[in-house]
Amino acid sequence: MLDDKILGMNIFKKRETITQNISYMAIMAAINVVFVLLTTFVPYLFFLIVFVLPLTSTIVMLFCKKRYFAIYAFSTLGICLIITLSNIGDTLFYVLPSIITGGVFGLLIEKKVSNSIIIIITSIIQSVITYATLPLIELFSGVNVITTFVNLFKLENFAYIDYLIPISVFFISLMQTIISFMVVKDEIEKITEKTNDTLSFKSEVIINLIIYVLIILIIIFAFVYGPISYLLLAFLIYLAINETALGFMKMNKILTIILLSSLIVSFFLFSGLYSFIPAPFSLLLIGVFFIIPSTISFIYSLLKNFKQK
Repeated sequence: MLDDKILGMNIFKKRETITQNISYMAIMAAINVVFVLLTTFVPYLFFLIVFVLPLTSTIVMLFCKKRYFAIYAFSTLGICLIITLSNIGDTLFYVLPSIITGGVFGLLIEKKVSNSIIIIITSIIQSVITYATLPLIELFSGVNVITTFVNLFKLENFAYIDYLIPISVFFISLMQTIISFMVVKDEIEKITEKTNDTLSFKSEVIINLIIYVLIILIIIFAFVYGPISYLLLAFLIYLAINETALGFMKMNKILTIILLSSLIVSFFLFSGLYSFIPAPFSLLLIGVFFIIPSTISFIYSLLKNFKQK
């Protein structure tokens, strides 16, 4: 029997030749197909696909030539579609997004992009792909996923269902991405170098600029098309939480006290303005609980950076 370390070295290393790349991708594609095949007997296993496929796709992206990834993706998707001809919707809804997000994971990890940025980028991609596949699922299977979702949770008579659907899709995509990334990150760090847990000052500036742009867009879309304003709020909340977390991680007592105090200020601001804004836009004020602390954390980073210079 081969030594585990030697076996690991043989498997988890860069593939250089065409033969090595094709053979390696064939193995990973076979693993994916086996899992999809199992779901034909145990349908609930499709829940695991969202974690297995991103991992194998990430490994292919990291250890194979980038130009061959499309071959891996199309061959895996094609075989999975053939296996699940009786229920193509599952492959489109689970397999396709997982392959793409797994590829994005690998590419961004290799580029040393911050983990928090990787998660938000892949969550957005996952949301877009999910929306794009909904018409295809209905075309091939006759199942309207949104209607199914609405009926499942007894929301047929909910007045603001149009507001709920976009943010629900993003939230599900975000949760799936976070869990998938935790699995991928843990496994990748066993076979390659550490992922990037830090966020550079330049990236922090960009994230905060995006936050302030989102604030403007939320206000605009509140008058143009309300559901998009809530979707943008979800993006804003994620980014603001990351910025606020950076503030707490700086372990500065005064900053920590100010951040905690800002939540009290946010509560009074929310309470004072809530009654003046008509439904359903009044709930957009939830954003103040995240905008104020994240802004304080960002100001602290700016002052600290100027002081160091």
